Amino acid sequence: MIKKLLLLTSFFTSIVLNAQTIEKTFSLGNITSHEYGYTSIELNNGNYLIGINNNILCLSSNGDSLWTKKYSTYGDILKIFRDQNQKLMIATTSGKMLIANIDESNGDVISSFYVPKQFSNSGYSIYDIEVKPNGDYIICYNNGGGNGAIVRCFTPQATEYKWSNDYAGQGYSPKSVLLDDTSIVLAGYVNANTWDKYFQIMKLSSGGKLIWKKIFVRNSTNYDRLVGLQKNSKGNYLAATSMVKNNLLLPSIVVMSQNGDSIAVNSFESYNGTTLNHGMLYDLSKAGDAFYGAGYVNINVTAPNQSIKWTGNMGIFKISDEGKFISSAIYNKLGVFEYPTNTYNGSDAWGNSAIHTKDGNYLLVGAGSTKKNTPSIVWKGYIVISNQLISNTNGVSPEIILNKQLDVFPNPSSGTITIQSYKNLNNGNAIIYNSFGQIVLKRTLDISAKAKIDLSNLLPGYYLLHVTDSNGDIIGNRKLILR
Repeated sequence: MIKKLLLLTSFFTSIVLNAQTIEKTFSLGNITSHEYGYTSIELNNGNYLIGINNNILCLSSNGDSLWTKKYSTYGDILKIFRDQNQKLMIATTSGKMLIANIDESNGDVISSFYVPKQFSNSGYSIYDIEVKPNGDYIICYNNGGGNGAIVRCFTPQATEYKWSNDYAGQGYSPKSVLLDDTSIVLAGYVNANTWDKYFQIMKLSSGGKLIWKKIFVRNSTNYDRLVGLQKNSKGNYLAATSMVKNNLLLPSIVVMSQNGDSIAVNSFESYNGTTLNHGMLYDLSKAGDAFYGAGYVNINVTAPNQSIKWTGNMGIFKISDEGKFISSAIYNKLGVFEYPTNTYNGSDAWGNSAIHTKDGNYLLVGAGSTKKNTPSIVWKGYIVISNQLISNTNGVSPEIILNKQLDVFPNPSSGTITIQSYKNLNNGNAIIYNSFGQIVLKRTLDISAKAKIDLSNLLPGYYLLHVTDSNGDIIGNRKLILR
């Protein structure tokens, strides 16, 4: 069943972007089984197709569910893409790696073929696929054993591959492919006695021969699953990964020239003033003159009982053409949750991929823990459609709700409002902005958990309430409607 969980419409043109934020989680099978959102694509009619395990969901641009297709004999749908003739394709595993052409209107399989020369039921895992202008496929995959991966070039329906590079002996696992004119760029991780200690980018000729390779020391024992790879307007390569800085694993962009020279490594260190515990970047896609990255952000939040708990969040990052982090947003519908033992714990969510939509939004696809009040956490497909982002440098920004820290009532109001928080409001501030971003009222709060504010001197209309604690940390933002 697909359930619409959140729909927020913003009216603040100078503070919050003119868009709605749509969050959806999906339970498509057994409620005790894990389900993950891996991939998505926007159709010419503005609808979205999203791959969650062995299902495809079709959503309208406003988040309504149009149809669901379950491929019972297939494995996880790891990529939805178009071939050189713009046919809609899916890449999946059903014992073997399978590529299928599907009908855009209902998901029915039109035709399919296997990647050539596979072992039977070998537990393959597809990392990335790109289609060359001549119709040949470049595929990165693991065959179920070891830490390395294989890159192959083949023609659809063929029984032999054109060339194959097996990097298993080197412990190199390329996770992303970029086609650049007549060359092929790969990005992934190298295992050197510890998980993913090195990040490696390599460039191949069209025939699979090595041109150059570059290794970056990550000094991380954390396992990373995916990598993003794009080319910017200057012809440099941008790789989405995670690197260690000041002993923290952080979402990072590695910038390299076409000949392999290192230009920059930019890391995302804090979100809205809060320092990350750690984070990762899994995907990179074109977004106009910039890029969107999808990944994971782990920060500390305050539970309702005032305890501090870590929380993993699905992250979206806007990245400049030069590879710098411009803005971001994070999502986790639970934030913290309560066990039956009345103790709190942080929940988890992460983004696997993001695309820039025709109407100027981003579509972020991933997974999040959706069960609470039980020790057994289950991950489900998690999707966000929005264009709301928080600047990494300044400005009052739209709130991304991690957990319910702030209530405002009545809203709409004809005069007095009550502010109630699970955090201490004493010596905090309540600031109200009009729709032009101007401060129209500011009050210092002197009540620990609940405060009343008289707004009767303000004109009817739409306002933004911005509440901070005594340290200046944001408790929350709320849209106000005065009648």
